[in-house]
Amino acid sequence: MFDKFMTIPLLGPLYLATIAEQAGYDVSVINENILGRKISSEELASIDILGLSCITATVNRGKEIASEYRKIRKANNLKSRAIIGGIHASMIPEDV
Repeated sequence: MFDKFMTIPLLGPLYLATIAEQAGYDVSVINENILGRKISSEELASIDILGLSCITATVNRGKEIASEYRKIRKANNLKSRAIIGGIHASMIPEDV
């Protein structure tokens, strides 16, 4: 799970979610730290496009989530689209 010091939601995903909702899309924002648990396989299976925001301290967990998401979607013959953003992805894109 992401480090406990990251209990404040990052604004980037919230901005994107707001824009997508205003355009008519069904959007959910999930923060594992605020939930106090990991995102479930069932939740990952229901996601059409996965967006992750990662800082360096959370990038490994972000990559784990993206990998699990791709495996679940592939097992169900569904396309997967995972987008990783945030300061780590911006500064070290080859790491994500």
